[in-house]
Amino acid sequence: MAKIHVIVHSGQRGLGVAADYYKQFPWEPSPSGDLDLKDANIVKIAKMSFDELLAEMGTGASGGTVLIVCHAHDDGTGLLMPLAADAGMSAQDDAFQRLLEVSAANRKAKAIRAMPSQTDTEKKAKSEKWTGLALELNVGFPPDGATLPQLEQFFEKGLAQVARELHLRGGAASLKRMLGHIEAVQSLGLERVEFRACKIGKDTATLGHLKALFGCRTLLAPVARTFYLDRMPIDNLDRFDKRYIAEHRVGQFRPPGPVGRSYSDPADYLTKVIRTNPSSRVIWDVEYGYIPSANPHPAPNKYDGGTSTIKLKGRVLAMLVEEISPAWYRGSAATWHDTAAHKADWQDARTFVQQYIMKQSAYGSGQLMVSGFWTPGEEVPWLLPNEPEYIDHIIQV
Repeated sequence: MAKIHVIVHSGQRGLGVAADYYKQFPWEPSPSGDLDLKDANIVKIAKMSFDELLAEMGTGASGGTVLIVCHAHDDGTGLLMPLAADAGMSAQDDAFQRLLEVSAANRKAKAIRAMPSQTDTEKKAKSEKWTGLALELNVGFPPDGATLPQLEQFFEKGLAQVARELHLRGGAASLKRMLGHIEAVQSLGLERVEFRACKIGKDTATLGHLKALFGCRTLLAPVARTFYLDRMPIDNLDRFDKRYIAEHRVGQFRPPGPVGRSYSDPADYLTKVIRTNPSSRVIWDVEYGYIPSANPHPAPNKYDGGTSTIKLKGRVLAMLVEEISPAWYRGSAATWHDTAAHKADWQDARTFVQQYIMKQSAYGSGQLMVSGFWTPGEEVPWLLPNEPEYIDHIIQV
């Protein structure tokens, strides 16, 4: 199987933590088959443009898979990055459509250049192709009586015109560079490209244009916002309460009780937090089962496939994830039980990780990298990778 290529947009307000997350938990679920990332090539690009993304994609393996972590517009119509380092516009859908048009035209231009032009008939056929290509690219009608070199030059001027439309300050040279990167990616025949970019899956037309630009067999993207948390603390209930109070302090607010402590019963206070803060959740030790049918075919045209069961064995963790500014998140967690030394119960923390983040994780104790989908307004405010509903928020084109 070809190595998976992970490309992360890092830098200021970027998602560099995603690279560390996938090193701690080298796995990502997907409707097209879970991605095993333990041998993945993970690359961070601090000031990513769409052109730089294409250039990095083009270095991957033929027939491979690319996972792209970046920011995107909430309406799904583009990526939050410039089209190119020298571009005055962002990587949005109208630019993708124009790139598809000019990329196709550039391929046809190469074929036209290779056409013979010895006889008058051959010259006429070649002239008609150049003229038709200029009209197809919508860059005007060549002058009457133009020679073959003049027609080719007219096409080159058309590329410069398209570069201006795309606000590429480098002109036709920048556009040609990007077209070369597109062709390099398309030549790989990628099996799959997956985005983990906020809501880019909301606009299937945009996804279709990106799929065509990449030349991949399948493209997948989320319809929810994506978050990555850097070193989320896991504490006992008392320390969780203190952190919550400190992070949600209003004026001179201080909880009643001894100075420096939370409420007299940390579990009661945490229960209040869970009831009042919609971004908090209780994580359970869950056991899934299946009861096969005793009679799979009880009647004609009917089928009894058995029954799936879910058993909640006990609370292992309380977890809070909050969006503190646009696309910027923080989180913390506490185990419901603690040790005799009043530390978090790391066995409960491991149970949580293996059931909700990664089944075969080697996590033992301490802070966590966490990833998930931000889903306020739904049944739960956020989803973790190993929850069944996670992949329901990923669409495929």
